[in-house]
Amino acid sequence: MSEYRAKILETQHSPQTRRGFERGPGVRARIWVHASFVFMLPVMKKLSLLWVVYVCAGLVTLAQPSGFLRAKGARIVDGQGREILLRGMGLGGWMLQEGYMLGINKEGAQHSIKARITDLVGKEDCEQFYRLWRENHMTRTDVDLLARAGFNSIRLPMHYNLFTLPIEEEPIPGSNTWLTTGFNMTDNLLAWCKVNGMYLILDLHAAPGGQGRDANISDADPNKPSLWESRANQVKAIALWRKLAERYADEPSIGGYDLINEPNWTFEGKDKNGKEDVFNKPLWALYQAITKSIREVDKNHLIIIEGNGWGNNYNGFPGPWEDDLALSFHKYWNPNTQESIARFIGLREQYGMPLWLGESGENNTRWFRDCVALVEKNHIGWAWWPFKKVSSTSCVLTMKRPDDFKKVVDYWNSGGERPSRETAARALVELAENAKASNCVANTNVLQALIPSDAARAAAPAKFKVLALAQIGGHHAAFTEAAKPWLKKCGDENGFEVDHIQDTKPITAAFLDQYQVVLQLDYAPYAWTPEAMAAFKSYIVKAKGGWVGLHHATLLGSFDGYPMWPWFSEFMGQIKFQNYIPDFAAGTVRVEGKGHPCMKGVGESFIIPREEWYTYDRSPRPNVRVLASVDEASYSPATTIKMGDHPVIWTNEHVAARNLYIFMGHGPDLFENQAFTTIFRNAIVWAAGK
Repeated sequence: MSEYRAKILETQHSPQTRRGFERGPGVRARIWVHASFVFMLPVMKKLSLLWVVYVCAGLVTLAQPSGFLRAKGARIVDGQGREILLRGMGLGGWMLQEGYMLGINKEGAQHSIKARITDLVGKEDCEQFYRLWRENHMTRTDVDLLARAGFNSIRLPMHYNLFTLPIEEEPIPGSNTWLTTGFNMTDNLLAWCKVNGMYLILDLHAAPGGQGRDANISDADPNKPSLWESRANQVKAIALWRKLAERYADEPSIGGYDLINEPNWTFEGKDKNGKEDVFNKPLWALYQAITKSIREVDKNHLIIIEGNGWGNNYNGFPGPWEDDLALSFHKYWNPNTQESIARFIGLREQYGMPLWLGESGENNTRWFRDCVALVEKNHIGWAWWPFKKVSSTSCVLTMKRPDDFKKVVDYWNSGGERPSRETAARALVELAENAKASNCVANTNVLQALIPSDAARAAAPAKFKVLALAQIGGHHAAFTEAAKPWLKKCGDENGFEVDHIQDTKPITAAFLDQYQVVLQLDYAPYAWTPEAMAAFKSYIVKAKGGWVGLHHATLLGSFDGYPMWPWFSEFMGQIKFQNYIPDFAAGTVRVEGKGHPCMKGVGESFIIPREEWYTYDRSPRPNVRVLASVDEASYSPATTIKMGDHPVIWTNEHVAARNLYIFMGHGPDLFENQAFTTIFRNAIVWAAGK
């Protein structure tokens, strides 16, 4: 095995008082549709997403976090005891760069790469490059992409030095200085996984001091003591796992702890990478010490171990020392036959422990397809490697290599002409920019080999994201349920995606930053958390995105002990809810703002066959731009509940954000009304600035 190998081996019910309706406690829930997509553009064209329905067959189920993953005999199961078949992606290159992924074939350990970057551009620009790299290489967009493709898990290769200082840099020997960078990156990734219903498996890819002779995969520095040569490094590794376990003990979306990636060290004076060791005693001892420390603070999570010799040498394994323990092996460059995995199957049968293929890849798509078929047939989940690489088509996304970066790599690899500081700095900034998913090239054939799709259908690339807020239950529940498939279809046709939430608890400024439009689908302007109120107001006032509100959004007043939200009342034209037509009435809506983009394709008037037509203490007209009003004389049946000038669609042009309020939104029949759906569609696209 070469040192420079490519990798071996509430929700609040309606606040309106209605007959026969009893309010209940809020309930939070998410409904997710398992879907996969394929990339349909040629390999060297811009990323484009296409969606397909993913059909899961057989006795196992793709992961949708339902309690903590556990070991149950020879299977990995969820909190309900159902077998889970993990289909995962390893995020090689994000927290830990390996030289070969960048085209570097000499001195590929990250510390060496950093030293040479510093030599070219200086320490400050080097640090700035790595900040940009970590910011761009893995984002919510990437996780969304993987989830839609059908992946249900992510394996995070962690570099310890993003979480704690090296032992040589600790101000007090034996102490642990905790760094925020790694924890924040992990927190963000976990949040993105949770939104997508995916498991996140933590993998200590670069342990303190390095866990093997292969420096590229562990960032080991041969001039410093390794993990196996330093008790201080081992104590730090144990402390790091304890810290992680304390932090994530109650997170069921954490799928497990992969304690050490690919140990490759001889403890017995044999092959330097430990492939021939017979006992591997120090490895098992360290695993047991880490497990003991984890279990003192976290009794929930699955623990995953790997053998010596890049993960596959289980000689001397003493048997499971705890119940929730799984064995991982790695598979590269060998035949996809039953014989090739027989020794691992044997371990599973002997000890009654689950198996997981923690890494595989770096081959051709036929090999990929055969490997996945082989392990899944044997009830073995997997995590592929890697997600992204520079100028490689054997991964899901290819990062384009900037011309200036080629000059840098050529200089490092072959000692050619030294690039200028300006050239090198430009190369690094462009490389970091190219790490964004939107700038990568999608390799359709890789995805199709890993998770074949049965019925691909074209859809436009996602151009923007919409957050839809709708309560659970109430008199508008049927409207909300009808809205979901309509929004999905509308998004496919118009290039947007929709995330649904049922209360305002998730809403923070950072949360809203992910969305170009907030859709108040069925949610009143009260009972919001204070943080959500502040975040939403800032979102509108600072034009961080657009807003579309329906029906319930003008239920302004004091309800259920909550005071009216003054700012929201002003936002809606300084109005207050007064009354409604409880028995419903048909009404003719007269279009006033014919030239506004939201009214494009709508006639001079249209009929709404059944609505409850809210009235307010005053018309909002003096404070907003009215686009349509209901003709109260057209009500059928006639009613005395009127307000005179009665706007029903308007926009407040006194605030920075694009915004539109549409009064209609009570019943599912509205999605059969062409005028309503046209206005709704126009409003979303316009609010996004498109």
